[in-house]
Amino acid sequence: MQFKIETERETDGRWIAEIPEIPGALAYGNTESEAKTNVSALASRIIAGEKELHSYQDELVRKGLEDVRRGRLVSHEDVIRRIRKKAAS
Repeated sequence: MQFKIETERETDGRWIAEIPEIPGALAYGNTESEAKTNVSALASRIIAGEKELHSYQDELVRKGLEDVRRGRLVSHEDVIRRIRKKAAS
C-alpha cells in the first residue's frame, strides 16, 4: 500500500512530513528525507496497531456469537469488560 507523503519546512528549519490518509501520521526531521522516513515508520506502527485492534475485535465478536449460540446472553457491559481485559493483558 502506498500513501502520499506531504512535506513542509517549518520556520525553525525542521521538516514536517504527514500522511493525510492516516490520522496521527505526522513526524519531524532535520531533513526532508529524515522526516519522510520518520513518518513512514510511524505509519507502519499505526497500521500494525489497527490490525491488532481489529483482530481483538474479531475475536470478541466470535466469542460473543459462541455465547449466544450456547444460550448465554451477552450484554454490552460484558463485551466492554472483555475488551478492557484483553487490552490490559
